Amino acid sequence: MVTFDTVSFTGYAPTATPLTITHPGAASALAFQDVSFSVVPTSGFYLDATDSNPSDGVPLVIDMLNPNPLSDGGRVLENGGATVNWPAGVAPGTWTGVVDTSWNTAGNWSDGQVPTATTDVTIPSGTPFSPATSGAVRQVRDLTVQAGATLTMGGGGVNVNGSLDAAGVITGNTASFVLAGTGTARGTVTGTFFSDGQRHLLPRTGGSWRPGLTVFRPPDPGGHTAAVAARRWATTSTPSTTALVM
Repeated sequence: MVTFDTVSFTGYAPTATPLTITHPGAASALAFQDVSFSVVPTSGFYLDATDSNPSDGVPLVIDMLNPNPLSDGGRVLENGGATVNWPAGVAPGTWTGVVDTSWNTAGNWSDGQVPTATTDVTIPSGTPFSPATSGAVRQVRDLTVQAGATLTMGGGGVNVNGSLDAAGVITGNTASFVLAGTGTARGTVTGTFFSDGQRHLLPRTGGSWRPGLTVFRPPDPGGHTAAVAARRWATTSTPSTTALVM
């Protein structure tokens, strides 16, 4: 065996290890291309690799090429001198979307972990499924939606505790979209976002500002910026689907 390509492991228990390789090693590394694991292990592992002849001078080396998740999270076993090269890949908090559209599915994230308020989240384009939120409010630190990507918000929406860069599309119908950080915000947000179940979230034109958060709102040939209301976009009693352009 020299290759192991385009294999998906699904439906296994988080206490299990779905892939076990026992091999004496080869002159070149074994290339495992596009191998996907949909369940994040708790006490189990993604892969258990054993060099069955560690004294022959030919080590067992496995190269994981474009795996999902892109980081093994320390859930790989290497026995008898075996080596598994599972690249760190992209940073934690990157959406891969290989399982479904659910934000809350751990297998959709590069590190196999659902983001928290301390996670910098990146939504790239070209993933099998685009992310959608539902249920409770989802927390992130920085949120980047790259050009060509779409984030659809539902349920409690999303709290951004750092900066927002929405070159792609943020849309949906949700309870709130909250910028609670002190960084910067730019991009376009469409959809219907309600605060307290009554008010649409719109750009602030006056009143109380959120200290430290700067919103870029083109066109602005003078290079000026505008701040944003405390914790939420300014509200009005009339719901609207007007885009927030920053």
